[in-house]
Amino acid sequence: MADEQKDQRTEEATPRRIAEARRRGQVFKSQELNFAVMFLITFLLLLLLGPNLYQQFYLLSRSIFGNLFLNLTPTSTRRLLLDYFLWSFKIVLPFFLLALIVGIVLNLVQVGFILTSEPLKPSWERINPVAGIGRIFSRRNLVELAKNFFKFSLLVVVIFLRVKNNLPLIFQTIGQAPAEYFNGYFSLTKKMALDTLLVLFLFGIADYWYQRREYYQSLKMTKQEVKEEYRQTEGDPLIKARLRERQRQIALNQIAREVPKATVVITNPVHLAVALKYERGKMAAPKVVAKGAGFLAEKIKEIARAHQVEIVENVEVARFLYKNCEVGEEIPVELYNAVAEIIALVYRKKKKRISW
Repeated sequence: MADEQKDQRTEEATPRRIAEARRRGQVFKSQELNFAVMFLITFLLLLLLGPNLYQQFYLLSRSIFGNLFLNLTPTSTRRLLLDYFLWSFKIVLPFFLLALIVGIVLNLVQVGFILTSEPLKPSWERINPVAGIGRIFSRRNLVELAKNFFKFSLLVVVIFLRVKNNLPLIFQTIGQAPAEYFNGYFSLTKKMALDTLLVLFLFGIADYWYQRREYYQSLKMTKQEVKEEYRQTEGDPLIKARLRERQRQIALNQIAREVPKATVVITNPVHLAVALKYERGKMAAPKVVAKGAGFLAEKIKEIARAHQVEIVENVEVARFLYKNCEVGEEIPVELYNAVAEIIALVYRKKKKRISW
């Protein structure tokens, strides 16, 4: 049954489903890519602090071996241990702070800021032993196990080949001065680190693609779920259709009532129609009494012709009135001159008809 339901999830996740998953703390991220970037930054820090670390290591080693032949007392032992601790702390502290900051930044870059308590809520699935066994042997965990095994094996092979190719260098540095000995091994370490970085970034990019793909696969929806979500967000299509029909009928009634009393109908000329009414001495400015697009525009023009209301074509005025004026509102000040010319034209035509 579960496999059959999974097969039916053929639709891509909607923005609402993705947002709900994120609200529950369900996001995708690649720990492999995070580790690769953290390894790179740590490596760069080692290159920057390498000489200082060498100096600290040298002083620490000389102190350790120098104090092996002293008569240690409890007081001197405590002081010696404190010195060792402080030396170690100075060496480790930059890397600890770096790991903390980089870890936070990388997670913010991949996931963003999420504040949710959903993962902390008690769930029977988390403590159910049967479900736990199922998760242990799930496909995802098996893929993670295979990925880690392959990555570890590849790293071992790469490092082994690098060491094998540099065996002459390793034997040459034996017995040399500490500085030369350190420089030789530091050069080999850099090469191995670069090999490791290449492997980690390849796995990180592949893992990011895999995690993203698995995440969106897990959020896929059935056609019925998409329909249900559409009903919840947009409303029942039948109800919306009835509302549209009702609104259309109200608009038609208003058009049939107001257009016969209009002074002029301005069109663009095909798609839009706006009916204006103006009465001298009674109105400060012409007022929009009806407007419509498409079918409603044709209806306005039809009623206007039937009642001998003048129809004037003016594309810019018609578009501006349709977009910026609601029914019952006066025209804006910036259209006074243009509309005054149109109304004056209408009055002249009416006078001509009367004189005839």
